[in-house]
Order: sequence, then C-alpha cells, then structure tokens
Amino acid sequence: MKIVYFIFFIVFGVFADNKYYDSRYDYYDIDHFVQNPRLLKKYIDCFLDKGPCTPIGRVFKLVLPEIVITACNKCSPSQKRFAHRTFEAFRNISPQNYAELKRKLDPQNKHFNTFLKSIATNSYKGGGLMFDNIKALSLSAAASSLGCIESKRIIKMRTFVVLACLVVSILAAEKYNSKYDNFDVETLVSNDRLLKSYINCFLEKGKCTAEGTDFKKALPEAVETVCGKCTDKQKVNIRKVIKAIQQKHPAQWEELVKKNDPTGQHRANFEKFIQES
Repeated sequence: MKIVYFIFFIVFGVFADNKYYDSRYDYYDIDHFVQNPRLLKKYIDCFLDKGPCTPIGRVFKLVLPEIVITACNKCSPSQKRFAHRTFEAFRNISPQNYAELKRKLDPQNKHFNTFLKSIATNSYKGGGLMFDNIKALSLSAAASSLGCIESKRIIKMRTFVVLACLVVSILAAEKYNSKYDNFDVETLVSNDRLLKSYINCFLEKGKCTAEGTDFKKALPEAVETVCGKCTDKQKVNIRKVIKAIQQKHPAQWEELVKKNDPTGQHRANFEKFIQES
C-alpha cells in the first residue's frame, strides 16, 4: 500500500508540473554565472533598471517580485538552487546593490527573509528529491514482509519501471531535443549555397527551413549558456558549422554575433567553446 501511495504521488507530481515556473532555464550554467563578476553586474543592473537586459534577464526580472512575495513556492528544486546561489553571489560581489535590490523587491521588508530561508532549504542535497524518494521506496519494500513473494516482485518491477521512466524524462529535459543530433552537417558545411541560406535565415534576411527555424530559436540561449543544454553530438555539429561560417563568411559571422550577443559579454566564452576539440 505504501508503494501504491508513493507511485500515486510521483505521477500526480508529473501532471501537476504546471504549478511550477517554466523549466526551460532550470539548467542554466549557474557556475559560469556566479563566477563571472562582470556578468553578475550586468544582471544586477538589469534588475535595478540601471542597464539593458538580455532576453533571459528580462524573464528573470519579470518573476523576481513574485518569487520573493511567495517565497519561491512555484520554483522547482533547480530554480531554488539557482536563486540561492544567485542572491548569494549578488550579496558577495556588491553588498550595496544587493541591499538596493532587496528594497526594490520588498520595500516594506515583509517577505525577503522568508524568501531567503525558502531557497536555502537543502532538500535537494544528497542526490536530490528523486533519490530520497527511491531510498524511501526501498525501505518501505524491505519493511513489508507479508504477502505473496511473486506479488511483491511484480510490484517492485512496476515501481522500478515508473521510476526509470521518470529519471529518463528528467535527464532528457536537461538537453535540447536530440532529433537533430544526426542532422547532415557535412553537406551543410560543404555546400556554400546551402550554408548561405542558413546564414540568411539566422539573420532574418531569407526564408528558413523547419530545421533552420528551430536552430534560430535556440541560438541566443546556446550562446548565452555556452551550449550548456547541447548534447555531445550537437556540440560537435555546432562547432563545425560555426567554424565554416567564420572561415567562409566572416562578415556574416560578425553580424550573427552582434544579433545573438549584442553586448558581447558571452563572446569570449563561446569562442573558447568553438575552438575546443
């Protein structure tokens, strides 16, 4: 019975996912972010209306007041971890701006301390909630010594299948869709007319294929996160395509850089990624 209840709560949690904020930025490269003082300063200025915002910065800025007031109750564990490390970095790098941001988000000082406590809760330590639940499930199964052995085996197998599917779906969500892992990149980089058509698509100077449209949508985030959500195959393909554009069409490459990274704050890191083997 405990196992049945546990499975119910897992399945219910999956279908109740819309209670959380959009998960597209759950796997933003937080280590790169908090270790880059210049990038942190850019985001602080964005949040304080002192400077321009990146597309991702605008998204974060929109939800900040709500997450403070609600103590991040719609945040996923990954989002809480991100918020905790971000505000901690803000406080360390610029206490004055941190205090100003605190006043801006909570002018009456009613919610901020509760918010900080909520994001500091380390419920995702030790491997995360999923692993805590697996441990609890194993203990429940071990404690149950009554009933038919075969029935217990079937229940365990069914439970394992449910958990395996959930773990796979969670891991898959960390990456971009893999349907383009086998995209024919060799034909693209060797056919200059085709390469030009994709460049024009990315620069909004020409029509896009279905694949080109998808690639164009992902480009700004891929640049900002240094391809943090790319699969290994996608990283290889992106390096090949960008190197081909840099070598054959350097002027258009500069246009692409300005379009997808207008402030130039990600260029050095992305260039380093491109040159990696």
